[in-house]
Amino acid sequence: MVQPGILESLSLLITRRKLASGELSCLYLPRDKEVLDKKSAFKLLKKDEAVFKKFKDSTKLSDETDLAFTSRVLKMLNSLPIKDDKKVNNQPTSKTVMATSPEKEKNLVVKG
Repeated sequence: MVQPGILESLSLLITRRKLASGELSCLYLPRDKEVLDKKSAFKLLKKDEAVFKKFKDSTKLSDETDLAFTSRVLKMLNSLPIKDDKKVNNQPTSKTVMATSPEKEKNLVVKG
């Protein structure tokens, strides 16, 4: 059973973005950090303890284990809407996209 409002709550914290290359990235909104995969986005959410606690307390089912909750949230990340806002004020935006490891981190200029 999907709890009403969990997708909306999650979309206030994480959004997906289409990059110029066509790949999808996830943007963790409270810290304005963009990562290349959903697991990294979820890790950012978990590291932000106060935000994660509030999200978890309001969306975790009473009989749900932590593992089941994590699994459910990770699956829901695929359902988040994709933003295609490559320009801010008609200017290309430059974003640092964090990969799963610091040595893979790269600077991307997103062009419209």
